[in-house]
Amino acid sequence: MVVLPNTFAAGKEVRRFNLRIRTTALIDLIYKVRSEFEALSNMELSRSMGYRKIQSEAGTHKDETVHFNWQNLTAGHINNGRYTAVTPIQPGTFDPLGIFYFLRTVNLNDIDHFERPVSDGKKCIVSRLVVTGKDRIRWGDSFHDTYVIRSHMKGIEGLFEKSQDSHYTLWLSADIKRTPLVIEIDMFFGTIVCRLVPPSSG
Repeated sequence: MVVLPNTFAAGKEVRRFNLRIRTTALIDLIYKVRSEFEALSNMELSRSMGYRKIQSEAGTHKDETVHFNWQNLTAGHINNGRYTAVTPIQPGTFDPLGIFYFLRTVNLNDIDHFERPVSDGKKCIVSRLVVTGKDRIRWGDSFHDTYVIRSHMKGIEGLFEKSQDSHYTLWLSADIKRTPLVIEIDMFFGTIVCRLVPPSSG
């Protein structure tokens, strides 16, 4: 997961986020993944401005884009260059990747859940994110206090083709940076654990 330099969309400066997923050589034998996602948000990080995923999993390939039209409150889903759906959205809607970064702006003290609309271009649902508590985990050479958040985005396509819904558990550092240290994603064959690589001590 990378925060890229700002870019422009529809003549406005926007924030830009990128996620790449690549399985190791051993896992390639079972379920090979080479996927990339890009999310654009407004500078205030209050809504999505665009979303794209280029997904290659176990022989399945997709190139999908979502355009957010805030004047008409719609999200247009484009698959391989062709519009396949136009979906009504709510004010403040995010895409499945941009919502990760919005989480970093939320004051998680003294709340047990919050809600936010999320759209993949084909559906728009109100995502419920539950703060289950705090956990102390090891990251790199030290231990860190984290907030544990569980998502509930039934019907929204997740980061993997074979995941039924965009459901995950996220460990966010409990400091001002709210760094995503660990993400667990439920799959049909089990759970995938993604850990942020600590900065090199050298």
